[in-house]
Amino acid sequence: VPANDNFAAASVLTSASGTPAAVSGFNVNATKEAGEPNHAGNAGGASVWWKWTATLSGDVTLDTKGSYFDTTLGVYTGTDVSHLTEIKSNDDLEDDATAHIHASAVTFTAVAGTTYFFAIDGYDADSGGYTLNLNQTAVPTAPVITTQPSNQTVTAGNNASFSVVATGTSPLS
Repeated sequence: VPANDNFAAASVLTSASGTPAAVSGFNVNATKEAGEPNHAGNAGGASVWWKWTATLSGDVTLDTKGSYFDTTLGVYTGTDVSHLTEIKSNDDLEDDATAHIHASAVTFTAVAGTTYFFAIDGYDADSGGYTLNLNQTAVPTAPVITTQPSNQTVTAGNNASFSVVATGTSPLS
């Protein structure tokens, strides 16, 4: 049974701010615990859990591309498996109008400091090797002037220099 079989034992997924992350493992012998939601509307039955705390606010894309079975994927907030709030879920990626890819993908807007839980399950309890890929794009923040320029007195015709200090997403403009 995988160590992260239950919500309470979710493995920690870490990534540097804005840096993609990927983890791999197996959901073979994983189970579905009492009170666990149906991820992407499928009963599943072989889920593993990951938790991740956003260091930035911005768009996050999760997918299971590279997995060896038909996955479902759910993103949640909450502190108890029986009382989760679903943020997003997905069963199959749409490749085009006629084909499905059995990997799953979701995109959601994360809030810095919020902990999110990711469940990977097998469609109809399918199991095997999985890959979970995370990519976050930071939402740019507007510049904020933190130090205003100082008053200066100069003789007419001479130069005056002013400077400010500002914070925000580079490049500031």
